[in-house]
Amino acid sequence: MIIIIIIIIIIIIIIIIIIIIIIIIIIIIIIIIIIIIIIIIIIIIIIIIIIIIIIIIIIIIIIIIIILRVSYTVNLRGSSFKCLLLSRVSPKTQNHRFD
Repeated sequence: MIIIIIIIIIIIIIIIIIIIIIIIIIIIIIIIIIIIIIIIIIIIIIIIIIIIIIIIIIIIIIIIIIILRVSYTVNLRGSSFKCLLLSRVSPKTQNHRFD
């Protein structure tokens, strides 16, 4: 009788240990999954921030290029207009000469 009780107790202890091990494994797996999800979310957020920064930089560069182009064209037009006003055509060579 005592042997049977001891065997039952041992079986119960083994079952409890197995259940505890399974629970620990499940908890570890859940923690790993949560960590992986958090890492993925952080990576996605970083990628989105980098993309937004790149887009902002590109927009700023385009705006600067447009402003420079416009001012350059205005300057060109202005200076070419001034050049035309300041230049005289010499009657002999028909070349523009700047004063």
